[in-house]
Amino acid sequence: MNIKIKGWEKISGIGYKGYTIINPIHNANETKYMATVLDLNQSHKPKWELNVLGPGHKWKAVTDTNFHILLWDEDRFSARKEVSKDMISSVSSFRQIFETLVDEVLDVRKKNSLFTNVTKRVNGGTIGIANHVNNSGTILVHDSSTGTSFDLVDTIKTLQQQIEQLSKNINGGTK
Repeated sequence: MNIKIKGWEKISGIGYKGYTIINPIHNANETKYMATVLDLNQSHKPKWELNVLGPGHKWKAVTDTNFHILLWDEDRFSARKEVSKDMISSVSSFRQIFETLVDEVLDVRKKNSLFTNVTKRVNGGTIGIANHVNNSGTILVHDSSTGTSFDLVDTIKTLQQQIEQLSKNINGGTK
């Protein structure tokens, strides 16, 4: 069962928030429709991918009559929407779906950016919380037989040597 999108080429030039659809094409069976989305907000104009899988496409269930619209950015963040034929029957209704997908991808990117910043503050470099804890703590090694830390044992030995030295100084060098 092949349901085709008529006028797919007419979506070229649709833009939203600086993201513009160009080069709409489809496969020979018209079950997969593809287009490039340019990010005109950046000087190097990264390319996003827009794909629409129609009924009859090999990656879909035979009984699935809906269209699956997928939008990926250059970092592979994506948004997906499943729609009926009626929802993409006109350029204006497709534009609304495109705008929703762009907003979803931008939202995912923003959330990832916030997560990345928090991770950097917790783990990152010389300023992270984890770095501060790791570098300001004392590393203790414990003797498994006594449960005493080697650091504590070393401190006790040093104190004993100091006591012995003070005792020698007080007693005139004799014990």
